[in-house]
Amino acid sequence: MNGSKKMALLFVTMLLLIIAAGGVLIYWFNTKTGADPEVMMGIMVVVAIATLMTVLFILAAGFSSMRLADPKQALGLPEGSIRSMIALVLIMVFIIFGIFLFRKVSVSNMNYLGFVTDTADVRIPEDEPVLFTARYENNDKGESTRTGYYVYVPEQISDEGKRLAQQLITTVGTLVVAIASFYFGSTLPSSAAKKEREEVSAAPMIQDITPREGAQGKELGLEIEGTGFKSPRAVRLLRGGEAMVGTEVLSNATKIQCKVLIDKEPGGKWDINVENEDGTTARLAAVFAITQT
Repeated sequence: MNGSKKMALLFVTMLLLIIAAGGVLIYWFNTKTGADPEVMMGIMVVVAIATLMTVLFILAAGFSSMRLADPKQALGLPEGSIRSMIALVLIMVFIIFGIFLFRKVSVSNMNYLGFVTDTADVRIPEDEPVLFTARYENNDKGESTRTGYYVYVPEQISDEGKRLAQQLITTVGTLVVAIASFYFGSTLPSSAAKKEREEVSAAPMIQDITPREGAQGKELGLEIEGTGFKSPRAVRLLRGGEAMVGTEVLSNATKIQCKVLIDKEPGGKWDINVENEDGTTARLAAVFAITQT
């Protein structure tokens, strides 16, 4: 086993140990009387992040085994994957802390009304929930029997709790929109710029022309095949310092059609030259000849 595989195995083992230890602590705190919610919440965040890292590592290994990994990106995953995961973790951590704070502020206090032997004896306040807690006592035979109920009325959620809930919803919505706009706003322009650079850098190329010869004094229909043509602003047949210019130019990305008046003397081969609207040019040497009429 080489060094990289050993490091990967050690990394996964540490993450699994963190997850297992966190799970044990969460279970212990859930069953422990008077567990501190702050500590429990912190452990849950750590376990969640460790679990996410483990899933990412397994996902990266799967992409690598299928030869889909991109060595230029983090963990070899598709572009933006890690940023998206980090954003998701930040949102989830904020939501967990928000819920904890809301519960701290909005937990209703229980107002004790008294003890009754029958629930029918309780005059229930209008539109108020009532909580009955049974009381049991042992008789002379050691049998447990119900002797009555403790009566509680919970208070309504405080105004501070309601305001905090509204602020949390607004903040989470703003956070999600901000992260989404940052991610897509930074990805789309970069992709567009990359595409534009590729388009600009892609110079035209001439592969063939038809026909390859024309009679002196005649107007010839010329067809040029190739790639990267973008609204050509000039099509010329060149021989030394002489030129014959194409007219009525029609084109798409792979084909140009034009007309050329053959008004030069025969002798020697002519080059074909195409100039795009962005100034890039293509040239194919010695492909055309003028014949006698």
